[in-house]
Amino acid sequence: MDIIRAIEDPNLFGSLFKDPKTWATWRVFLRALFALTMTPEDLEVFTKYTGRATAPVKPVSEAWVIAGRRSGKSFMSALIACYMALFRDWTPYLATGEQGFVMIIAGDRRQAKVVLNYVKGILGQKIFHSKVTKELDEEIHLGRVVISVKTADFRTLRGFTALCVIADELA
Repeated sequence: MDIIRAIEDPNLFGSLFKDPKTWATWRVFLRALFALTMTPEDLEVFTKYTGRATAPVKPVSEAWVIAGRRSGKSFMSALIACYMALFRDWTPYLATGEQGFVMIIAGDRRQAKVVLNYVKGILGQKIFHSKVTKELDEEIHLGRVVISVKTADFRTLRGFTALCVIADELA
């Protein structure tokens, strides 16, 4: 299932969006990030914000978002983290007994907690209860995949199998 279908499904992520129209630009971003089909209107928005006339034809390996206060960056970081942890099969990339990490890196613990609270809210929906196997202060375990928030300190980021890294509040 792609991320847009998960957002449109009221049983998955759909109920998290009080007014889906206000998230239209983020949906275009997600379509570009995951190389999903765009409507002509989506392509117009994509071109406006990127200066590019053609959308990506394969998922991007890196994206940078510059957005203002209250634009939904931290929520979107949490949503992408949950999607990557829940809807991707990482088994081919993990050795027997190895855990993979969807890491959300923030400037400090307070900022990291903001994103973690969004992750907890998303995973707190009834449909995802059975997926959560353990919840710690800075991690949520979903079987062999762990959503983990970390601060931007090289000493705390070493030694993990990073499946996906989201740097929130990077500047």
